[in-house]
Formats: sequence, structure tokens, C-alpha cells
Amino acid sequence: LEGQNDVGILVDDTYGQSVLFESNRYPFWVGRSIEKTGVNPLMFEGKADVGSTLQAWPENHVVKCLFRPGAKDAPEVVEENERQLCRLFSGARSTGHDLLLEIIVDQPQTREEQDACLLRWMRRCYELGVYPDYWKILPVADQGTWQAIEALIGEYDPYCRGILFLGLNVAEAELVKRFAALPESPRALGFAIGRSIFLEPARKWFVGQMSDEDAVATMRDCFLRLARAWNGRNRG
Repeated sequence: LEGQNDVGILVDDTYGQSVLFESNRYPFWVGRSIEKTGVNPLMFEGKADVGSTLQAWPENHVVKCLFRPGAKDAPEVVEENERQLCRLFSGARSTGHDLLLEIIVDQPQTREEQDACLLRWMRRCYELGVYPDYWKILPVADQGTWQAIEALIGEYDPYCRGILFLGLNVAEAELVKRFAALPESPRALGFAIGRSIFLEPARKWFVGQMSDEDAVATMRDCFLRLARAWNGRNRG
């Protein structure tokens, strides 16, 4: 995660336990996933009561939920997702944890359909009383969509901490282009991107085509280039 001169980490609860525990020693912003991977409707890891699960989480861990609604979900799937989102928000509020809701729209036919589904779910969350402290979405290329997002947040939750942007394994050059297209806005906090940085070096490292040192250097250099692109956007 990079933005506003701050650095944080997003980790998976299953494979990153040692990193999670070590992070408690530092003033890090930590986004910790709670959803079960690849499931629609949403399901959560841990106990049936989300609040009971979160009671064991340190206060500095932000509850990160990846929500992948389909553009053409059946009504019963939509209803279950709404119920689960309400459970999640109630659990996070009961324990005082911040909530980051990441929305990636599945099965869109066009970019316009994807944007419409994203906006529909963001509005529906607010109508349900679900107020994420952070949103995480794909960089928005269409200025009208961005204006609609800002207007929606301003209408329902002007105290929202802001928006982070994901990469979804997009190539570095394309991410730099998308960063440059984002309007100047205090709601645009930074990016939280993994696979665009580590996937290709990881593939080479696992088959012995890249050394430990080269893998680390490649990922570091990519991250730094993206950070410079983010911090240098809208500066002429």
C-alpha cells in the first residue's frame, strides 16, 4: 500500500500469520482479509459471529473484505450478499475495527456495465447502513464515474477515510497510465497492489530462473516505480 507518504501492508490471514504477528510491533496500517476466497455469495473465515472472530484481532488490523458481485447475479444471491455485508459491518463496528471493502465486479459485458454495477453496490451498501471506512476499487478512467463516486460518498459518508486502488494483475505500464488519468482528489489515498508487482518474479523464482536477490530487487524496483508514478501524477 502506498500513498500520502505512508506505507502499509495487505496480508492473507491463512498464509501470512508470522507477518501479521510481527506487524503488531510497528505502527503499520495493516489490511487483513476476512472473506473466504472465490465465494459468491460472501462467506467469512472464522466463527459464525464475525464480531467474535474480530475480538482476537489487534486494533491496528483493518478488516479487508474482497466482494466480487456478478453484474447478473440472481436475486437470492444479491439478498445473501446484502445480509453478509450487514453482518460484516456490524461485527467490525462492535469491535472498533476499521473496514475496507474491496469491490471487483465479475462478468461485466462492458466497462460501462462494470462501472454501473460498482456504483449500484456502493450506493446499496450505504442504503443498508454499511459504511466502509475505506473503499478499494479499480482505477476509474471515466471522469463521470469518478464524479459519481465522489458525489455518492459526499452524500452518504463525508467522513469516509478514502479510496485505495487495486491492480488486478494489470501490467505496470498500464497502471502508470491509469494513475495519471485519476483526477486530483483528497479521497484518492494510494494503491494496494500485489500481483502486478510480484507475480512474474515469483513465477521465475519458483522454477529457479531468478535468485532470491534478483527477485527482491525486481519487486522493489517495480514498487518504487509505481510509487513515483502515483506521487508524481497531476503534477504536470
